Amino acid sequence: MPGYPPENHSWGIGTYAENCVVALKREKHECTIVSRSLGHVLNEYIGKYGELIIRIPTNNDIYSDYSSPIDLTDFAIRIVPLINGIYKEKKFDILIVADWGGEACFIIDSKREYPVIVTLLTPSFISEKWNPEASPYLSEKTKQLEKQLLQKSNYILASSKEILSACESYINPKAKIKICFLPTGLEEVINNKTTVIVNKVNKNKVISCAGRIENRKGQHILLKALEIVYKSGVDHWHLYLIGPDT
Repeated sequence: MPGYPPENHSWGIGTYAENCVVALKREKHECTIVSRSLGHVLNEYIGKYGELIIRIPTNNDIYSDYSSPIDLTDFAIRIVPLINGIYKEKKFDILIVADWGGEACFIIDSKREYPVIVTLLTPSFISEKWNPEASPYLSEKTKQLEKQLLQKSNYILASSKEILSACESYINPKAKIKICFLPTGLEEVINNKTTVIVNKVNKNKVISCAGRIENRKGQHILLKALEIVYKSGVDHWHLYLIGPDT
């Protein structure tokens, strides 16, 4: 999962991975997270939940300059033997990979003995369509990898019916698909000050929305809906937008 641990990045996929780790560790499973290194060093260490974190260096400083779309194809090819090597060391039985960046496209093509589950969260070719005001983040070549990944996947875990519908034409028709709503661990993002404020208004309904403020996150839809609620005479509620830029 890129962007793990999430405190080192601003990417939502790191938060999702953390939620998975917490849930699996509570069920007494072992977890290994393979993530990108912030520098050029391959290293391993134990995370705060007891998970093994393996950091793989990128091929260049692709995240230091956002002036042009990022191309992850070279990095994607290089991680395949590393992932397979980790499996041979008996560090995992099932590999869960993100759709973002399409890196797992090469893992699915490689010779392996373990199931690969693709999480369908928000591939960039869809998020850019939903958020046209933002400049392209990934290269066209990388976005093509994302589409190929969905075409080759045998197991897909989708976060909602909406994202599944948006990507339906790209998904392998023989894939086994499960919709699993993914809650954000609010205790990780609400600071103590905010928690005190929420506790003081416990007589009213409290609505929380965690995520960056941008069109594809849907806060503008939430605000329109709450305006309708307010005009209907229901005014005993508080809204908290939590995350970067809030």
